[in-house]
Amino acid sequence: MDFGIKISKSGVDVKTASGENLILSSSKNCFKMADYLTTTIVVTGGVGTKTIAHGLSFVPVVMAFLKRVDNYHKFPFIDSSDYSIGNYYVNATNIVFQYGGDVGLDGTYTIYYYLSDTESAS
Repeated sequence: MDFGIKISKSGVDVKTASGENLILSSSKNCFKMADYLTTTIVVTGGVGTKTIAHGLSFVPVVMAFLKRVDNYHKFPFIDSSDYSIGNYYVNATNIVFQYGGDVGLDGTYTIYYYLSDTESAS
């Protein structure tokens, strides 16, 4: 008997659905979020860095977005319209966000990020 959670596509019987007809199956490894967080980064002189201690005993997977006016940019990114660059890295203790470009970017920006409850593969 096959146990777990399954959700099938509309019109497909979940009891007999094959893998390509499942929207979700707990038998597959899924991105599991431990938390959804926000922080701000202050850019001065065209450069901003924000370091956050993640408090985990492993290096987590992080997915992050920077909000500018009414647009969201997924890290890492290069915006050719104003030559701005957003990047981040994660180590055993911290998440470090970096954002910068032209001095005209100076200001405070909001970063939205997801933190996994599973260890990064690298």
